Amino acid sequence: MKMSSRNLVLALALVTLTGCGASMGAATSPVRVDQIEAELDSLRSEQMKLLFSYDTAMSGGQDQCKALCRHHSKICALADRICAIAERHKQHPRAEASCAQANKTCRDVTQRLPQECWCRDQ
Repeated sequence: MKMSSRNLVLALALVTLTGCGASMGAATSPVRVDQIEAELDSLRSEQMKLLFSYDTAMSGGQDQCKALCRHHSKICALADRICAIAERHKQHPRAEASCAQANKTCRDVTQRLPQECWCRDQ
C-alpha cells in the first residue's frame, strides 16, 4: 500500500511538472522584440507621411485649417498608439525613445497650427 501511495505522489508530481508547466508556457509566449520594432516603425512611418502632408497643407489656401486639423489629429493619435506600445513593453530598448519622438512630433505640429484653425486649442 505504501508503494502505491508513493507512486501516486510521484505520478502527480510528474504530471504537474511536465503537463501543466509546458502548457502554461506555450499559452503565455512573450511578444518578440522584432515584432515590437516592426509595429513601432510602421506607426512612426505613418506619422512621418502625415507630417509631410501636414507640411504640404500649410500652404493650402482656404481649406488649410480643415486639412491641417485632420493631419494634426491623426499625427497625435499615432503618438498615443506608439506610447501605448511603449507602456506595454517598457523593457524594449527603443520603445520609450519612440514614444518621446512621436509626442514631440505631435507637440511640434500643434505649435505650428495657425491661430485661426479651430483645432488649435485641442
